Amino acid sequence: KYKSNMEANLEAIKVCGYKNVMVDTDGGQVENPHWEIALQQYMQYLVDHGIPEEQVRYMTHTIPMNLLGLKK
Repeated sequence: KYKSNMEANLEAIKVCGYKNVMVDTDGGQVENPHWEIALQQYMQYLVDHGIPEEQVRYMTHTIPMNLLGLKK
């Protein structure tokens, strides 16, 4: 059964710092929302709870791009 962990993840971002947290989702599994819906809800939750959009973008775009060796 699907259980959101967004609250715990928000606290982890605050403790670890956004530059140390990559945001992604395991959505798409049968019991979870579709990945694109889950990721949109996750990003919106973070913004709604005080994480600036540029930090959300860093966690969802910059970190994965750096790990893959892609340029901006």
